[in-house]
Formats: sequence, C-alpha cells, structure tokens
Amino acid sequence: MHTCPRCNTSLAPTNYDEIELEGCGRCHGLWLHADDLKALVDSPPQRTGPAGAQTGEQAPAVGGPPTTEPGYLACLECGAAMDHVNYAADSGVMIDKCPHCGGIWLDAGELEKAQAAVEASRSDLDRDIRRFSGPLHEVEVREDALEQQDNRATHAPLVSAIANRIQDEEEAAS
Repeated sequence: MHTCPRCNTSLAPTNYDEIELEGCGRCHGLWLHADDLKALVDSPPQRTGPAGAQTGEQAPAVGGPPTTEPGYLACLECGAAMDHVNYAADSGVMIDKCPHCGGIWLDAGELEKAQAAVEASRSDLDRDIRRFSGPLHEVEVREDALEQQDNRATHAPLVSAIANRIQDEEEAAS
C-alpha cells in the first residue's frame, strides 16, 4: 500500500471501470500505471467511477479541484522525481509521471480531463473524416491513375494512409 504524495495519508484500493487503482480519500488523487491510464481513456465513455471493495468501505471520490498546487512529487514506486507533463503532449491536462518506472499520479479531476481530451480528439477525427473523405477519395483516385500510368509507387503516403483509413471507416459503417 502506498502513501499519498500530496497529503501523506494511506491510499485505498479502488476499482474504476474494473481497473484496480489506489486512491486518496482526502485529496481524491489516484495512483496508477501508464497501461491503466491508457485503458481508462481508451475504453467507452460509460464510466462507473471508483467503487469500494467491501460494503461500507467508502472509496475515494474522483473529481473536484486538487487540494495542493502541482510541484515536485516522488514516485510512489521507485522514489524518483516525477515529471510534470502535458498528457498526450497537447491536451492541456498536466499529470505527474515517473520517467523511470512509468507510474502516474493524477490529482483530483485529472482523469476526467484526460478522458474528455481523448473523447474530444476522437470527435474531431470523426468530423475530419466526414469533412475530408470526398476530397481525399478524389486525390486517391488521381494518385492511383498516376501510379498505373507511371508504374511507380505513390509520392504521398500520408494522403494514402488517410484515404485508406476513410475507406476502412466507410466499409465498417456499411
């Protein structure tokens, strides 16, 4: 069992979408591993929230403002200084991640913000696929014609990759 890096209280085991985490009942922070965070943000948006393991046990709540300002945190696993990083490089959600073992500390509300950022990114991708599918299909047809004419590989692999993704999406929707 680990101790909360923010308020030095013992973390309690909790389930969140059937993933075992450790949470602080005082500041509502969560300790998890990179694979767990990926599973939580990649799963469908039907969130059940944390749940206690036994009846009468109150699980840490998820959400609400952090109780302290972000700052130096020691990794709960290996003791190394954790980096304060922008989740997914550009989401605006700042999390604490150990550069050595990959452990992650999420202050209250950061999990929901990361989930919202991933969901928004998916919505933007779906919108862009619908928006650009026609023009990209036309580009793909022109490139195919040029490739057959010149009998050489295409010079626009990114356009082809996007066009293939759109085609896959259209086939999946059929």
